[in-house]
Order: sequence, then C-alpha cells, then structure tokens
Amino acid sequence: MSFQTTDLHDYSSGILIGGRYVKVAEAMGTSLEVEEGTRARVVWRFKVSGADDASVALAALKTYIDQQFGGESYNLPLATTRISTTDNSEVYDAEVVFEEVEQEDFSEESAEYEPPTVEDDDYSFSTGGGSSHISHSYATASYPASGETARDFGGGIGWNGESFDGCDVVTPKVEFSITVSRPKWFLNSTYRRTLANATGSVNSVAWDGYAPRCVLFKGVNARPQRVSGDWYWRIVYSFAAAPAVQLTFGGATVTKAGFDYLWRLTRATEANGELNSEVAQINVERVYPTFDFANLQLPLPE
Repeated sequence: MSFQTTDLHDYSSGILIGGRYVKVAEAMGTSLEVEEGTRARVVWRFKVSGADDASVALAALKTYIDQQFGGESYNLPLATTRISTTDNSEVYDAEVVFEEVEQEDFSEESAEYEPPTVEDDDYSFSTGGGSSHISHSYATASYPASGETARDFGGGIGWNGESFDGCDVVTPKVEFSITVSRPKWFLNSTYRRTLANATGSVNSVAWDGYAPRCVLFKGVNARPQRVSGDWYWRIVYSFAAAPAVQLTFGGATVTKAGFDYLWRLTRATEANGELNSEVAQINVERVYPTFDFANLQLPLPE
C-alpha cells in the first residue's frame, strides 16, 4: 500500500491550517511497519512541515489521515496519533497507529460486575462545629439601668454607633463520605463531567433525608484497586451538611436552607434623642449552584 506523501489537498502548497500552508510527507527510512498475528498493528511515520506549533501540525496530520486513509489502514481502525518536536521548530515527527483495541466486557450485566452497596465500613460520618460570624441574634434580653429605657436594636449584636460588631459562634456542621467500588469503565468522560459539574453544588431536591440546599458535595477521591490481575475503582464521595434555620420577621416565617446566606438590611432610627438601628429587610441568598444528586448514582445507607 502506498499513498501520496508530499502535500495535503493542494500538492503544490499544502493545506491551509491556522493561516499557514502545512505539508505532510512519509518519513525517510522506515515509514511503515506492519505487524501481523493475533494482535495486528500498523504504524505509519510522517514528517509535518510548515506548522508554527504542535496544534497546527496535529490538525494537518489528522486532515491528511482522514483523506488518505478514511479511518483505517490494512482493515485496522485508527488507534492513536502522535506529534513530537524536532530540531527544526517548524518540522514535526508524526506517528499514526492503526490497531484493533480489545474491548473487555465490564457491562453491568456481566458476571464480573455487581452493583455497589454501602456497608458499615463504607460510610463515615462525623459531626462538629463550624465557625460563623453573626451580626444579629435570634432573641435578646435587655437590662437597662435604673430609670433608663431599653434600646431596641432589632437583635443586632454589639452596636458601636455606626454598625454591629457581631460575634463568632459555633454552627452545626456534619461531614460524611460514601465509599463504593466501581468497575473500571465507570469513570468515563461523561461521568467525569458529571462529577465536575456537581462539585461545589448543593442538592436541588431532598436527598438522603436532607432538605434541598442542605447538603454540599465537596468532590471525590478515586484510586484504582488491583485484584486477580484486573482492577476496579475505589471512590470516596465527600459531603457536608447543615440544617435549615427558621426565624420570624415582620409576622412572616423566613427559612434559610443550610448553605444559603442570610443577611439583614438595617436602617438608623432615633428615639428619645438616641440613635438606634432596626432591621428593615431580611435577605436569603443562594450562593451555591444546585445539582440533582441522584445523578451521582450513589447507593445510600438506610
């Protein structure tokens, strides 16, 4: 088998890639290797010239392969394409491999795979106190001096004449992880994108007994485990949880989900010649994106 080896498309000037005409030619010497047998393999070697960087050289090479080979060589499918630099900044060595890639059966229906379950040692759970700075309290008890009237700061803490200093408090925080085994095909590009989109998100709907936006997905730690000459993934999914909080304002009940952010808009008031402050509005901000955790495909403990 032989191919035209001087140029792409226009055999006088090459193919236009990224504003440059790039040429692809079979390498001098051993430009073709054919291995036959149970694991047939074909290797083509080329020189790519006229490209100002590797991405342009690779684009030209792929165009050449598609036009000259049509996706296969010696009835073998395209497996890999490689570009490497040379002493000349505008000349690249290229290697194209055609071979049959063995597809192992790791489908969920195969005997080698059983859906993962959460066992006692696969689920870790810890509670602790996170730290939070607050400017307003849930309730206030005031004790003015004799003959004085208690000033109403609307639950504000530490009024300094201009703003509230507030204080640091311990807030409820739960951290837990779920560890499962997955077959090696499981972490494909689609599922990796799912994990990327989910990381740093809160649950959009109720999940594992928690109300919406009360669980934060912190990401995964995946490592391969080898057994009997094969391997599978051992994946740790990490989460944090915080309870929803309710308070009453203006006769209405305000609910702040665990990972929402609540802040108060205050305004200055004057009574008996003294400057006070009162809450004019409460705002609950959704500061994390939401994600349907069902898409993580996790088994949950009962």
